[in-house]
Amino acid sequence: MPNDMAIEKSDLLLKLGAEVERVRPAPIVDQNQFVNLARTRAKEHTDNPDKPGRGLFADQFETEANWRAHYTSTGPEIYEQTGGFVDAFVSGAGTGGTISGVALFLKSKLPDLKVVLADPQGSGLFNKVKYGVMFDPKEREGTRRRQQVDTIVEGIGINRVTHNFEIGRELVDDAVRVTDEQAIGMARWLVENDGIFVGSSSAVNCKICWHLHSRRRANVRRRGRHETREAAWSRPSHRHHTMRQVSVHQFMLILMI
Repeated sequence: MPNDMAIEKSDLLLKLGAEVERVRPAPIVDQNQFVNLARTRAKEHTDNPDKPGRGLFADQFETEANWRAHYTSTGPEIYEQTGGFVDAFVSGAGTGGTISGVALFLKSKLPDLKVVLADPQGSGLFNKVKYGVMFDPKEREGTRRRQQVDTIVEGIGINRVTHNFEIGRELVDDAVRVTDEQAIGMARWLVENDGIFVGSSSAVNCKICWHLHSRRRANVRRRGRHETREAAWSRPSHRHHTMRQVSVHQFMLILMI
């Protein structure tokens, strides 16, 4: 895993008995980039006669199992728990499996549903959705403070198009960029006002939910609806303390009344 990730993540894995190798952040073309290195380590395990079993490279960014899991579980769960009353689904994208899988399922049930990508600063996905170009100005040489995505937000944001994201990209209706300051502000607001302790990626999603809710409130009232619901994907917070990141559930529905 990249060595600029929150230390709680690797500490938890160590306590569970895993071997953890923290490596410097690097672009995907570098063979020492963490994804490429994971593939190499799996092969080395398989080829080593002194180690039992074989190595497995999950390939979470590209495997079909990723988006299909969300198509068969997360999407139906949202639809069932909201009774089908969902106006928008908001999600960040790292591997892209969540937003693609959920979008494919929900749009098959709710054609008018809006799928919105919540993208942190420094990620190229915002421009890919909005303008069809995978680029971010912060990625210019000499302007980055990190070698991957220029943000404190972990788990979402990327500067390449993965297979999982491409599967559902045409179903993403809009993208909104959230700055680090906005994410931190939302995380603090949630914990201080609602007692909800969420991580930075969840805060990014919640920021966009509130943004959409504010825009839609007048339209909802004109249609005679009593509430609008935005679904946001979030992650547990106990793995992110040093990065000021949060959440209370593996999945959270934000109901904006």
